[in-house]
Amino acid sequence: MGDNVNERWLSRQELADRYALPVKTLAQWASKGTGPRYARMGRHVRYRLSDVVDWESARIDDLREATEPAAATRHAFEQLAHTASQDANEDSLGNVP
Repeated sequence: MGDNVNERWLSRQELADRYALPVKTLAQWASKGTGPRYARMGRHVRYRLSDVVDWESARIDDLREATEPAAATRHAFEQLAHTASQDANEDSLGNVP
């Protein structure tokens, strides 16, 4: 979609409406470099729709990656705790006369 010469460009207001956020938030993201890529056209800021979609997809992927390792780590910890508990039970059973 990025090479489409007829691609749609969004104003900052249109993007703010898309996300149901204040325009000011998008301006802050732009100044921090954390939001979608944008272009300045004179004194106007425009967002190419394909860049917006790419940015959204990356955020979803980042969220997925951030939650999956946590679940894997939690599962590994639970297994370790279960194994330690079994070892403790076996030790206590072996020490009983």
